[in-house]
Amino acid sequence: MFWLILRITVLEKYYFAEDEIDGIRLFIITSSKGIRSITFHSIDKTIPAESLTRLRPNDPYLLDSFKQLREYFALKRKVFDLTLDIIGTDFQKKVWQELTKIPYGETISYKELAIRLGNIESIRAGHATAQAIDRSPFPNRRSM
Repeated sequence: MFWLILRITVLEKYYFAEDEIDGIRLFIITSSKGIRSITFHSIDKTIPAESLTRLRPNDPYLLDSFKQLREYFALKRKVFDLTLDIIGTDFQKKVWQELTKIPYGETISYKELAIRLGNIESIRAGHATAQAIDRSPFPNRRSM
């Protein structure tokens, strides 16, 4: 007798839209939980294409997201009010959360960020922190 075992994978459904703001092409991908990623110039390749459904930038589902980004680029917004669907390791999430505490217009070094995270091993910690920032699915000063 032969047994056939099927592995069924259910892909989470994502929605995306693209728009141009001040000459910058932005892509927003969202899930039912919130915004999954915001990228410049090209769509986030970590999300399977077959799970994506295209929306118009003025679709009510993403309208407020693009509105807040327009306000930010017009220097009329410093804080965002968006629901995020953040996927990452515990360390990455900790780094990304700490980034939100840096006031608008201010910068700190990777070493300073590592120290704020309680990791005083400066150089190695700064490198790990930089890698976590690079893997952020949301824009940051380094990706702009």
